[in-house]
This record gives sequence, C-alpha cells and structure tokens, in this order.
Amino acid sequence: MKLFIPALVIAAISGLAAIASPPSHLLKRATVTDAQQSLSLITADLDVLTSSVNALPTSGATITDVIPIGLNCLILLGSMAETLADFQSLAGTIPILTATNILTTVQSIEGAIVTVVNILVSKKTAIEGVLPGASVFALKTFRTWTSGIASAMAAVAPITIPASTITTIRNALDTTFATAITTFGG
Repeated sequence: MKLFIPALVIAAISGLAAIASPPSHLLKRATVTDAQQSLSLITADLDVLTSSVNALPTSGATITDVIPIGLNCLILLGSMAETLADFQSLAGTIPILTATNILTTVQSIEGAIVTVVNILVSKKTAIEGVLPGASVFALKTFRTWTSGIASAMAAVAPITIPASTITTIRNALDTTFATAITTFGG
C-alpha cells in the first residue's frame, strides 16, 4: 500500500501533464489578457499550495495530510500548462506597459515559489515518511515547467525588458529547485 499511493500520485501527475500539453494544432491563439489571467491563476494556486504545505505537520504526517498538497500541485501544474500555452501562442511582442506589469507579477510569483519550496524542504521528513520520492518528481516537473514559461515569455518580451531580466528570474528559480531536489535526494 505504501508504494501504491506514490505510484498513483506519479501516474496522476504524468497524466495531467500529458493532457495539459495538447498538440500545437489544438492550441488556441491566446491574447495578452489570457496570459495575464493565466499568471493570476498561478498566483492563486500558489497561495492555496502554500497553505496546504503550511498545514502539514513537521512529523507524524499521514496520507490524508499529504493528499491536499498533491492535489494542489496538480491544480498548479494545470495553470502552469495553460500559462505556457498562452505565452507560446502569442503573436508578436507584448506592449511595454503590459510587459512591465507582467514582469512585476512574475517577480511576485518567483517569491511565492521560493517560499513554498523552502517550506516544503522544512517539512521533508514528514513528506518523505508518507510519499518517498514524490517530492523529487514534483520539484523536477515544476522546474521544467517554470523554465518553459520563462523561455516563452522571453520570446514575446519587448526590447525594453531585456531577456536577461527573465533569465535572472529563471536562474533563481532553477537554483531554488536544484537545491530542494538535492535536499530530497534527487
């Protein structure tokens, strides 16, 4: 039973990733407003995920304590997939003022991701006691998606927002994920 639950979680995350990434010919042509709304979903999903990770006891956790975290990760992954699809389907360059607002939102998201990952690391023993290996898989998955979103954003950023600004955010997140993955033994 102890191995069945992690396998089920991994299968669910893998299935969601496959569903969330439709072939390119099925993607809608997003507007900048769609991309901004997708980023808002990520912000809201991160708030809920942070609450569920904070609610996890530091020791003695059970599967019922960890399930909300897994479900909130799946919801966040869906929002990230939508955001990636929106930014990838944008045509042209985002207007400067809008891009500046998006950058501010992304910087806020960066801080929220760093916070939730750090809280997750602080509860490593509790999580690994219930679902060994699931955190490494989730962290690697989120690392890949955040990198993809950053690349898609850089492709449509106006010249006044240098790609290095987005790269700096991506690198900070990559370092956060890499450190956490190492901490969890991945």
